[in-house]
Amino acid sequence: MYWMLLPYRRYFDFSGRSRRKEYWMFVLFQFIVMTVLVGLLLSGMPFGEMEMAAETGVEPSMPGPLFW
Repeated sequence: MYWMLLPYRRYFDFSGRSRRKEYWMFVLFQFIVMTVLVGLLLSGMPFGEMEMAAETGVEPSMPGPLFW
């Protein structure tokens, strides 16, 4: 977790460079956070109703509360 949060601690430190490990751990952390957030976003979508609405031509209902 140290390598994932280090770029936030050194955000305005313009001396030196970041190491590869620091960069890739930061990218991995961002990927994990975005995956969780997108998973939460899509967990509120009524996919079953959307598929059924596409087959029958009926207007689908609004997304669930987690989507908003």
